[in-house]
Amino acid sequence: MLQKTYVPDTLTGKQRYNNGQMAKYYVENTHPEIITKTMFNKANRLSYRHKVE
Repeated sequence: MLQKTYVPDTLTGKQRYNNGQMAKYYVENTHPEIITKTMFNKANRLSYRHKVE
């Protein structure tokens, strides 16, 4: 997520949380994967199975 905060006044330099004053952007695939999505989903299923038991 980009632009979670913004600087309304450059003279003071204080950051404010962006609650709709500016557009926010969600950017996907910016970093290389450490594990594949299939491996991630498989690990989550195993984790859920262990919690249920």
